[in-house]
Parts: sequence; C-alpha cells; structure tokens
Amino acid sequence: YIRSAVSFVEHQLDLPVRPVSFDATNPERHDFMRQDYYKYMWLQLKYFPVLAVDSIQLILPVGQKVIDVDPTWMHVDKDSGQIMIIPGQGAASQLVLGQGGAWLPLLYRNVDFIPDVFHVQYSAGFTAVPEDIKHMVGMMAAIGPLHVAGDLIIGAGIATESIGMDGLSQMISSTASATNSGFGARILHYLREIRREIPQLRRYYKGTRFVAG
Repeated sequence: YIRSAVSFVEHQLDLPVRPVSFDATNPERHDFMRQDYYKYMWLQLKYFPVLAVDSIQLILPVGQKVIDVDPTWMHVDKDSGQIMIIPGQGAASQLVLGQGGAWLPLLYRNVDFIPDVFHVQYSAGFTAVPEDIKHMVGMMAAIGPLHVAGDLIIGAGIATESIGMDGLSQMISSTASATNSGFGARILHYLREIRREIPQLRRYYKGTRFVAG
C-alpha cells in the first residue's frame, strides 16, 4: 500500500518522491534550439528537484560527440531543474560567446533545431521528503488497510448484529453496510483532503508551467 501510494503521489504531483537517475546508458535528451543556445544553452530538466548533474554532452545525430561540458560551466537551479552553461576562461569560451553555434560542424551551423543532441546524466529527488508530501502518502496508503479493517468490525457487509438468550438481548450497530465499510467516513475524509491538497502541492512544488510556441 505504501509503494502504491508513493507511485500515486508521484504521478499526481509529477515529482520524483523516490530518487530517479539518468546514466550513460539512458541519458535524458534535449533538443538543440538556436534561441536557447544563444541564451547560454538553457535547458529545462524533466525531473526536479535536482540532486546532482553528472554530465552534459553534445552528441550529433550521426553519433559524433562534439563536447563534454566542463562541470564548472554548469549553473544548475536545483529547485526548478533549470541549467545554463556559462563557459569559463579559455579558447572554448571565446568560441561559445563570440560565435553562437561554433561548437557545431559547418553542416549544422545554420539550422535552428536539432533533436536529442544534448545528453544529460543526472539524479533527481528529495534529500528529505517534505512533511506535506509524507502526509499525502500516509493518507493514501491508509485507505487500503482501513477498507479491510472496516470489514472486520462485525463482518463484511453486516451493519447490525444482535444476540439474545433467556429474555436478554444485545444489538450492535455500525456504519458498515453492503456498500460501506466500517471506516467509510474516515476514508471519505482522506479522499476529500487528498483532492483538496493535490492542486496546492502542485502549485507549490511545480509552479505554473506553460509552453509558448
């Protein structure tokens, strides 16, 4: 139930509650966009918060590796997953800053778009999962056990139980029924709270995201 709840929260919030990583065998790929290239090769990673960026490579569609980006050039905003590559001193920096596209062979220097040429190896997730996300996972994980526990109060689908002997009788009623478990009210409360909190958590951790064409 906990693993299922974590997966549910990850999908609803589009956040890596459990750490994820992209290595050399499966890097995250980004397109070459000339307007972003002129803005210090701005990249938006898919997953954040970012734990570490291990490598950024520029690899052409023919498989030719043009450059391994110097780690000191990487300026990473870990909370937003945004990267800008700002070269330091030296000949390479003169090429990048003075002639946008100088890293690309002549065949590609006049194009505005090349797919999947930036290969990024990185890891993302929380060093410590925030308490509000833990609370969300806890509520979701509790629903399954509460369903089972509700059936055990008297019995599945039984709302009332009575016994009698020698003129004495005892009757026990519960909120359970053929369509409701003994902890149905608690479960409904959790579901309402989850539905209310999901949009708030998405706005807080992901912000407002849009794409302008």
